[in-house]
Amino acid sequence: VVKRLQDLDLLEVITEKKSRALAQRFYPYLEKQTARLLSKMHQRQIDITHDYYLKKFQQSSPQLPFDYILFDEGQDASPAMLDVFRRQNAIKVIVGDEHQQIYSWRYAQNALQALDFRPLNLSESFRFGPEISDLAKAILAQKKKIALPTEIAITGAGKSSDVKTCATIARTNLGLLLNAIDYVQSNLYKTIYFEGNIQSYTYADDGTSLYDILHLYNGSHHQIKDKLIGSMADLSDLEEYIKKTEDMQLAIMVKIVRAYGNQIPEMIRKIKSRHTGDTEREKAHMIFSTVHRSKGMEYDKVILVNDFISREKLENLKEERCGVRFYHHPDILCNLAELAPEFGDAVGMLPA
Repeated sequence: VVKRLQDLDLLEVITEKKSRALAQRFYPYLEKQTARLLSKMHQRQIDITHDYYLKKFQQSSPQLPFDYILFDEGQDASPAMLDVFRRQNAIKVIVGDEHQQIYSWRYAQNALQALDFRPLNLSESFRFGPEISDLAKAILAQKKKIALPTEIAITGAGKSSDVKTCATIARTNLGLLLNAIDYVQSNLYKTIYFEGNIQSYTYADDGTSLYDILHLYNGSHHQIKDKLIGSMADLSDLEEYIKKTEDMQLAIMVKIVRAYGNQIPEMIRKIKSRHTGDTEREKAHMIFSTVHRSKGMEYDKVILVNDFISREKLENLKEERCGVRFYHHPDILCNLAELAPEFGDAVGMLPA
């Protein structure tokens, strides 16, 4: 575990060739500016981040005054948290499911493998019935395609119940937004609810806004905030870029803009007008969420959007596995697909 900034090697966590070359070229500058930001946080000149105060907590070598310590979600453990946990003079229990590991892109570790603890398997669940457990096992079996171990016993001991909550689950913000637009256009549901901040669903993971694509569509370059989008001559130019980079989130944005054009602002307004408040969440006719936001939630009926990893993509990643890291690691993508059936205790619906 790294204790000092000067002991941190940024190049250890950068695998993409261009990014590594850029980091190597400007390494002294990056190191200097990182130290500057950390110093400003320490002196309370700027707001501190969650990672900063967690690291400071770890560096204080705390001993917690408890006889028993339970570490939950152990498959996605922060190295700093895990280091604190290891050092406690208490009876320690760690709980987790390696098939639910989805945060390696934030450098999370699978503590279930990192710690030499005696394993005890909890393979029976009362949250769902046999239909859902069979579906989960079928999805886990796909991991065999990339030579990952999948032997696990899952027994659904729950009883079927009436469908009260329905949820549409997607891997990406934009895949979910496209689905929500279709629902609103078809007038299928009077009230809807988005897990998390509804405003964030008009953005790609890298911060690109759907409205920037719309401004490009209209030739309004002066209104575009994103530098990459602003550098494109028109939407066709952006589509050529997408073909070369296979950026699927940008592709979804272009698909939305091509399909709905200048109707988009009104559609977003309509979605917001049907959005219920947090206190009315359970009464919503449909709940929309990404897998990350819905982890730990329970829904009676789950519909999966068709933006998860495909069998073709899985086969391609099998060859690249050693060089793939973080969010696009094949194991993590499989886990994202496996999580969704867990939410439903009545019905699960998969895309064709």
